[in-house]
Amino acid sequence: MPSKPVQLPSGNWRSVAVVGKKPDGKPLRKSFTDASKRAAYRKACEAEALYHDREVTEDSQLTVKEAIERLIDLKRPVLSPSTIMGYEVIQRTCFQGLMDIRLCDLTSTIVQKEISKEALVKSPKTVRNAHGLLNAVLRQYHPDLNLQTRLPQKTKEEVKIPPLSDIETIIKAADEKGDHELALAVMFGAQLGLRRSEMCALTFADIKDGVVRIEKALVLDNRGEWQVKPPKSAAGYRSIPLT
Repeated sequence: MPSKPVQLPSGNWRSVAVVGKKPDGKPLRKSFTDASKRAAYRKACEAEALYHDREVTEDSQLTVKEAIERLIDLKRPVLSPSTIMGYEVIQRTCFQGLMDIRLCDLTSTIVQKEISKEALVKSPKTVRNAHGLLNAVLRQYHPDLNLQTRLPQKTKEEVKIPPLSDIETIIKAADEKGDHELALAVMFGAQLGLRRSEMCALTFADIKDGVVRIEKALVLDNRGEWQVKPPKSAAGYRSIPLT
Protein backbone atom coordinates (compact mmCIF):
# COMPACT_ATOMS: atom_id res chain seq x y z
CA MET A 1 0.00 0.00 0.00
CA PRO A 2 1.16 3.58 -0.61
CA SER A 3 2.49 5.59 2.29
CA LYS A 4 0.17 7.67 4.45
CA PRO A 5 -0.15 11.18 2.94
CA VAL A 6 2.15 13.78 4.48
CA GLN A 7 1.56 17.51 4.26
CA LEU A 8 4.42 19.47 2.69
CA PRO A 9 5.56 22.99 3.68
CA SER A 10 3.81 24.23 0.53
CA GLY A 11 0.49 22.98 1.88
CA ASN A 12 0.19 20.17 -0.69
CA TRP A 13 -0.07 16.53 0.31
CA ARG A 14 2.33 13.79 -0.79
CA SER A 15 1.94 10.00 -0.91
CA VAL A 16 4.62 7.56 -2.08
CA ALA A 17 3.85 4.39 -4.08
CA VAL A 18 5.94 1.46 -5.30
CA VAL A 19 5.73 1.55 -9.12
CA GLY A 20 8.44 -0.93 -10.11
CA LYS A 21 11.86 -2.28 -9.32
CA LYS A 22 15.34 -0.86 -9.85
CA PRO A 23 18.01 -2.84 -11.76
CA ASP A 24 19.40 -3.99 -8.38
CA GLY A 25 15.99 -5.40 -7.40
CA LYS A 26 15.14 -2.72 -4.85
CA PRO A 27 11.68 -1.09 -4.99
CA LEU A 28 11.26 1.87 -7.30
CA ARG A 29 9.14 4.52 -5.56
CA LYS A 30 7.39 7.56 -6.95
CA SER A 31 5.82 10.52 -5.15
CA PHE A 32 2.35 11.82 -5.94
CA THR A 33 1.30 15.26 -4.75
CA ASP A 34 -1.97 17.14 -4.74
CA ALA A 35 -3.62 19.98 -2.88
CA SER A 36 -6.10 17.40 -1.57
CA LYS A 37 -4.94 14.73 0.87
CA ARG A 38 -7.43 12.25 -0.53
CA ALA A 39 -6.49 12.97 -4.15
CA ALA A 40 -2.77 12.48 -3.47
CA TYR A 41 -3.45 9.13 -1.88
CA ARG A 42 -5.78 8.08 -4.69
CA LYS A 43 -3.13 8.86 -7.32
CA ALA A 44 -0.59 6.75 -5.45
CA CYS A 45 -3.03 3.86 -5.09
CA GLU A 46 -3.85 3.91 -8.81
CA ALA A 47 -0.18 3.90 -9.80
CA GLU A 48 0.65 1.04 -7.44
CA ALA A 49 -2.36 -0.97 -8.62
CA LEU A 50 -1.30 -0.50 -12.24
CA TYR A 51 2.19 -1.79 -11.42
CA HIS A 52 0.83 -4.90 -9.72
CA ASP A 53 -1.64 -5.53 -12.55
CA ARG A 54 1.25 -5.50 -15.04
CA GLU A 55 3.37 -7.69 -12.85
CA VAL A 56 1.01 -10.65 -12.74
CA THR A 57 1.03 -11.43 -16.49
CA GLU A 58 3.21 -14.40 -17.40
CA ASP A 59 4.96 -12.78 -20.36
CA SER A 60 5.87 -9.69 -18.35
CA GLN A 61 7.82 -11.92 -15.96
CA LEU A 62 10.35 -12.61 -18.72
CA THR A 63 13.69 -10.87 -18.53
CA VAL A 64 14.65 -8.71 -21.51
CA LYS A 65 17.14 -11.38 -22.60
CA GLU A 66 14.56 -14.17 -22.37
CA ALA A 67 11.99 -12.09 -24.25
CA ILE A 68 14.44 -11.36 -27.10
CA GLU A 69 15.25 -15.07 -27.38
CA ARG A 70 11.55 -15.91 -27.48
CA LEU A 71 10.86 -13.25 -30.12
CA ILE A 72 13.73 -14.54 -32.28
CA ASP A 73 12.35 -18.08 -32.12
CA LEU A 74 8.87 -16.79 -32.93
CA LYS A 75 9.99 -14.74 -35.94
CA ARG A 76 12.71 -17.07 -37.27
CA PRO A 77 10.51 -18.68 -39.98
CA VAL A 78 9.50 -15.31 -41.48
CA LEU A 79 12.66 -13.20 -41.10
CA SER A 80 15.82 -13.38 -43.18
CA PRO A 81 18.94 -15.07 -41.75
CA SER A 82 20.77 -11.73 -41.72
CA THR A 83 17.98 -10.07 -39.71
CA ILE A 84 17.98 -12.93 -37.19
CA MET A 85 21.76 -12.70 -36.91
CA GLY A 86 21.45 -8.94 -36.35
CA TYR A 87 18.99 -9.52 -33.50
CA GLU A 88 21.36 -11.99 -31.88
CA VAL A 89 24.26 -9.54 -32.16
CA ILE A 90 22.14 -6.87 -30.45
CA GLN A 91 21.30 -9.30 -27.65
CA ARG A 92 24.99 -10.04 -27.07
CA THR A 93 26.40 -6.52 -27.38
CA CYS A 94 23.74 -3.89 -26.64
CA PHE A 95 21.71 -2.84 -23.58
CA GLN A 96 23.54 -5.32 -21.35
CA GLY A 97 22.36 -3.38 -18.30
CA LEU A 98 18.76 -4.29 -19.19
CA MET A 99 19.11 -7.98 -20.06
CA ASP A 100 18.45 -9.36 -16.56
CA ILE A 101 15.56 -6.99 -15.77
CA ARG A 102 12.02 -8.33 -16.01
CA LEU A 103 9.77 -6.61 -18.53
CA CYS A 104 7.29 -5.70 -15.78
CA ASP A 105 10.08 -3.84 -13.95
CA LEU A 106 11.16 -1.75 -16.91
CA THR A 107 10.38 1.95 -17.01
CA SER A 108 11.13 4.64 -19.55
CA THR A 109 13.64 6.14 -17.11
CA ILE A 110 15.58 2.87 -16.80
CA VAL A 111 15.66 2.44 -20.58
CA GLN A 112 16.66 6.08 -21.13
CA LYS A 113 19.65 5.72 -18.81
CA GLU A 114 20.82 2.69 -20.78
CA ILE A 115 20.31 4.51 -24.09
CA SER A 116 22.38 7.46 -22.87
CA LYS A 117 25.16 5.12 -21.74
CA GLU A 118 25.20 3.22 -25.04
CA ALA A 119 25.20 6.45 -27.06
CA LEU A 120 28.64 7.29 -25.63
CA VAL A 121 30.26 4.21 -27.18
CA LYS A 122 28.03 3.14 -30.08
CA SER A 123 26.81 4.81 -33.26
CA PRO A 124 23.32 6.37 -33.39
CA LYS A 125 22.26 3.72 -35.90
CA THR A 126 23.31 0.87 -33.60
CA VAL A 127 21.50 2.40 -30.62
CA ARG A 128 18.36 2.98 -32.70
CA ASN A 129 18.40 -0.60 -33.98
CA ALA A 130 18.72 -1.93 -30.43
CA HIS A 131 15.86 0.30 -29.30
CA GLY A 132 13.75 -0.93 -32.22
CA LEU A 133 14.26 -4.54 -31.15
CA LEU A 134 13.38 -3.67 -27.55
CA ASN A 135 10.19 -1.97 -28.73
CA ALA A 136 9.27 -5.05 -30.77
CA VAL A 137 9.78 -7.22 -27.68
CA LEU A 138 7.57 -4.96 -25.57
CA ARG A 139 4.79 -4.88 -28.19
CA GLN A 140 4.79 -8.67 -28.24
CA TYR A 141 5.16 -9.50 -24.55
CA HIS A 142 4.43 -6.38 -22.49
CA PRO A 143 2.21 -3.98 -24.47
CA ASP A 144 1.21 -2.07 -21.33
CA LEU A 145 4.57 -0.30 -21.34
CA ASN A 146 4.84 2.50 -23.88
CA LEU A 147 8.41 3.78 -23.86
CA GLN A 148 8.88 7.54 -23.79
CA THR A 149 12.56 7.80 -24.64
CA ARG A 150 14.84 10.08 -26.60
CA LEU A 151 17.25 8.50 -29.06
CA PRO A 152 20.56 9.89 -30.38
CA GLN A 153 20.15 12.05 -33.45
CA LYS A 154 20.63 10.38 -36.80
CA THR A 155 23.81 11.15 -38.70
CA LYS A 156 23.81 11.66 -42.43
CA GLU A 157 25.81 9.02 -44.26
CA GLU A 158 27.44 10.20 -47.44
CA VAL A 159 27.79 7.66 -50.22
CA LYS A 160 31.25 7.94 -51.73
CA ILE A 161 31.32 7.06 -55.40
CA PRO A 162 34.78 6.04 -56.61
CA PRO A 163 36.04 7.79 -59.76
CA LEU A 164 35.94 5.88 -63.03
CA SER A 165 39.74 5.70 -63.09
CA ASP A 166 39.76 3.71 -59.82
CA ILE A 167 37.16 1.27 -61.14
CA GLU A 168 39.13 0.77 -64.36
CA THR A 169 42.30 0.14 -62.34
CA ILE A 170 40.59 -2.55 -60.24
CA ILE A 171 39.15 -4.28 -63.30
CA LYS A 172 42.52 -4.17 -65.07
CA ALA A 173 44.32 -5.62 -62.02
CA ALA A 174 41.77 -8.47 -61.81
CA ASP A 175 42.13 -9.25 -65.52
CA GLU A 176 45.94 -9.23 -65.33
CA LYS A 177 45.75 -11.82 -62.52
CA GLY A 178 43.37 -13.93 -64.56
CA ASP A 179 40.53 -13.42 -62.05
CA HIS A 180 37.78 -12.77 -64.54
CA GLU A 181 35.02 -13.50 -62.01
CA LEU A 182 36.28 -10.66 -59.82
CA ALA A 183 36.44 -8.33 -62.81
CA LEU A 184 32.87 -9.28 -63.71
CA ALA A 185 31.71 -8.69 -60.11
CA VAL A 186 33.29 -5.22 -60.12
CA MET A 187 31.53 -4.36 -63.37
CA PHE A 188 28.19 -5.62 -62.03
CA GLY A 189 28.60 -3.51 -58.91
CA ALA A 190 29.83 -0.39 -60.66
CA GLN A 191 27.54 -0.39 -63.70
CA LEU A 192 24.37 -1.96 -62.32
CA GLY A 193 24.50 -0.79 -58.71
CA LEU A 194 24.17 -4.27 -57.23
CA ARG A 195 24.93 -5.19 -53.62
CA ARG A 196 27.62 -7.78 -52.96
CA SER A 197 25.05 -10.26 -51.62
CA GLU A 198 22.95 -9.82 -54.80
CA MET A 199 25.95 -10.37 -57.07
CA CYS A 200 26.97 -13.52 -55.19
CA ALA A 201 23.49 -15.02 -55.61
CA LEU A 202 23.32 -14.51 -59.38
CA THR A 203 23.13 -17.49 -61.74
CA PHE A 204 22.96 -17.63 -65.52
CA ALA A 205 19.23 -18.25 -65.19
CA ASP A 206 18.88 -14.70 -63.81
CA ILE A 207 20.25 -13.15 -67.03
CA LYS A 208 18.10 -13.24 -70.14
CA ASP A 209 17.69 -11.05 -73.22
CA GLY A 210 20.14 -8.47 -71.94
CA VAL A 211 18.37 -8.04 -68.58
CA VAL A 212 19.48 -9.07 -65.07
CA ARG A 213 16.68 -10.10 -62.72
CA ILE A 214 17.39 -9.43 -59.03
CA GLU A 215 15.23 -11.64 -56.82
CA LYS A 216 17.57 -13.16 -54.20
CA ALA A 217 20.72 -12.59 -52.15
CA LEU A 218 23.42 -14.76 -50.57
CA VAL A 219 23.93 -14.10 -46.85
CA LEU A 220 25.50 -15.70 -43.78
CA ASP A 221 23.18 -17.13 -41.16
CA ASN A 222 23.85 -17.32 -37.41
CA ARG A 223 25.66 -20.66 -37.88
CA GLY A 224 28.13 -19.14 -40.31
CA GLU A 225 26.54 -20.95 -43.27
CA TRP A 226 25.66 -19.30 -46.59
CA GLN A 227 21.95 -19.08 -47.34
CA VAL A 228 20.04 -17.81 -50.38
CA LYS A 229 17.16 -15.58 -49.31
CA PRO A 230 14.59 -13.39 -51.07
CA PRO A 231 14.80 -9.57 -50.86
CA LYS A 232 13.57 -7.93 -47.65
CA SER A 233 10.90 -5.91 -49.47
CA ALA A 234 9.07 -5.76 -52.79
CA ALA A 235 11.40 -2.94 -53.88
CA GLY A 236 14.30 -5.42 -53.80
CA TYR A 237 12.85 -7.28 -56.78
CA ARG A 238 13.93 -5.51 -59.95
CA SER A 239 15.11 -5.99 -63.52
CA ILE A 240 18.15 -4.07 -64.74
CA PRO A 241 19.31 -3.82 -68.40
CA LEU A 242 22.90 -4.86 -69.04
CA THR A 243 25.33 -2.40 -70.60
